[in-house]
Amino acid sequence: LNVTRMMGAVSDPVRLFECITGTCLEIFDCQQASLMTVSADGQSLEMKAASGHLNAAKVRDVSQPLGQGIAGYVAKHRESLLLGENVDLKNYPGLELDQRGLFAAMVVPIIVRDELVGVLNISSRSRNMTYSEEDLQALEVFAINAGTCIHQAERTEWMRQTVEAYRDRERCEAVVEVEKV
Repeated sequence: LNVTRMMGAVSDPVRLFECITGTCLEIFDCQQASLMTVSADGQSLEMKAASGHLNAAKVRDVSQPLGQGIAGYVAKHRESLLLGENVDLKNYPGLELDQRGLFAAMVVPIIVRDELVGVLNISSRSRNMTYSEEDLQALEVFAINAGTCIHQAERTEWMRQTVEAYRDRERCEAVVEVEKV
């Protein structure tokens, strides 16, 4: 609840994305968290924030087509994945998974009002780590709250830009009026 209140107070989308992934590191037993959102054309996922990654620059500009990779699979199918060393890929037709170095991960879609907003991913580099269904449910609830905050931040940003555009237009009209005199 406190996390949701804090995230709800952040209106800048970039800061919000970083806040979401940073909060994941704090409340879930993980070393990495990332958040990808659906691109404007709806065809891919774009990395918006990644916390705890060894090479942050490498993941910063990642874009992934819907349906490809783990995040793309989650986005396309709109279903959460609970991954570990012994994942049975038969349960996930079409998912191609390179299991080298994968110890534990949870990947959940972020959906607001039946619209896919993005994907939230947390993972552990610890061989002893496993996530349970209860952990996955907690991340799903967190993703719902994050989605609501993202949606609100996007609306706030749109309103700010709209007001700014009206002010710019009014300034231009005022300059034209002054020049006529």
